[in-house]
Amino acid sequence: MPRGLILSACFVALAFPGVASAQSGAMWTDDLGRMMSLDFAGGTATPPAPVAIEPAAMTDLFKNVCVLGDARAVGVSKAAVAQSLTPVQFAMGGKNPPAIGLWRGEGVIISQADVFLGNKSPQCNATFYVAGLPAKDAVVSAMTAALGAPPANAAEAVGKNGKPAKWWTPEWSVTATDGTPLIAVAHITRGGRDMPGDRIQLSLRVASKKGR
Repeated sequence: MPRGLILSACFVALAFPGVASAQSGAMWTDDLGRMMSLDFAGGTATPPAPVAIEPAAMTDLFKNVCVLGDARAVGVSKAAVAQSLTPVQFAMGGKNPPAIGLWRGEGVIISQADVFLGNKSPQCNATFYVAGLPAKDAVVSAMTAALGAPPANAAEAVGKNGKPAKWWTPEWSVTATDGTPLIAVAHITRGGRDMPGDRIQLSLRVASKKGR
């Protein structure tokens, strides 16, 4: 299964067109870094309106919130406030609903959870809804500049036929302030019927014991 495949996690209700609108356009990742969305009864907030934003501005916000916050709840919450992002309030049912943090800015939604459904690794996601989808190379260059290193899986970017690998999802190795290994991922996605809105999802998660 391609690692860039979108996985839709159904919570309480069945999936419906416009899943990403269930949490103001928030996106998540599983333990392998694949995209996920969360759908729940009563989740009707719409994603941010698309804006024109350069990859460098996206990676700058991602670094200042997710990376400096170590992908964990306390750090990300403080960093989001420092960036003047607005908390998003919503109600979730169930016996043990995940503890989720959402913050919203112009064209962006930040989502954070220390435990997310089956993924027990803390994660932070900055999902940007864009008026024009930038080239993957531009996003990779901006992330490389922000994180100070090229993708750890850069060797996978080109297939055996010498052409760009269609399903390559760039990943970067990052180290938290306490030395914990983290993995950053960039998803460049064109919107469709079930996942509306062209978007860039920059994600950071604590690496699992298997190193992924």
